Amino acid sequence: MNRFIFISIISLVVICTSFSFANEEAIKLQTTGIFKKNEKGVLIFTDEADNKKYYGFNNGVNEKVGDLVGKKVNINARVKKKEGAKITLMTYIVAVNSVGPEAVVRGVAKAFAAKDYQAFRKFTCFGMRKDEFKRFMAKNDDRKVVRTWNPIRNDFQEEMIAEMQKAYTEILQESHEKGFDWNQAKIMECEQDDDIKAFLRSGNIALYLHLDDCFMTPNGLLTFDAPRAKVRQIDSNN
Repeated sequence: MNRFIFISIISLVVICTSFSFANEEAIKLQTTGIFKKNEKGVLIFTDEADNKKYYGFNNGVNEKVGDLVGKKVNINARVKKKEGAKITLMTYIVAVNSVGPEAVVRGVAKAFAAKDYQAFRKFTCFGMRKDEFKRFMAKNDDRKVVRTWNPIRNDFQEEMIAEMQKAYTEILQESHEKGFDWNQAKIMECEQDDDIKAFLRSGNIALYLHLDDCFMTPNGLLTFDAPRAKVRQIDSNN
C-alpha cells in the first residue's frame, strides 16, 4: 500500500512539473547572434546584443539551424524559461538566416537563377509584412526607410514597388542576353557600406551587382531601393 502511495506521489509530481512547463508562455526572440555547440554537443545560441545564452531544446531546433552553426545569423524564435531554472530554452525557430552581404548576394543570385521575383522580393523591404515594417520604421526613421512608405495608403509606395520589379526584370533580361548563367555564378568579391556591391563570375562573363540602401532588419539584411547591375565579358587570359 505504501509503495502504491509513493509511486502515485512521484507520478503526480512529474505530471505537475510537465504541466507547469507546458503552460509557461513562450517569449518571442528576434535578434542576431551565433549558434555553437559545447563539449557535450548541446546547441547554444548567444545573443549579440546582450550575450545572453539560449539552449537548443529539441531536434526541431537542431534541424532548423543545420549547417549555420558557427555563423552569424538573424533569428526569429520562441524561448521559455522555467521558474527557478538557470537556463533559458529555445523551443521553436520560426526563421533563421545567415547574416552578411555574401549571404544576401547568394540568395539574390538563387532568385535570379530560378527567375523567381517573389524569392528576390524576400531580400527587399517589400518582402516584410506591413506590421513588421512599421515597427522597424518606428525605430529607424532614416529617410531611405521612410520614403518607401505611404502613410496615406498605409502601405508601401506603389512607385517604388514598380521600380524594384522593373529593375529585377531588366537585370534578368540583360544577364540572359549577355550569356551570364546565374546557376553557375560564383561570388568573387563582396563588400558592404550603406550598399552591397558584389562581383560575380560565370565562365568568362562578369556581373557587377549593386544592392542599394541596405539595412539590418528583424528579417535580416534587406535592400530598400532598386538593384543595379552591369554585365561584361572578361578577357579569356584573366
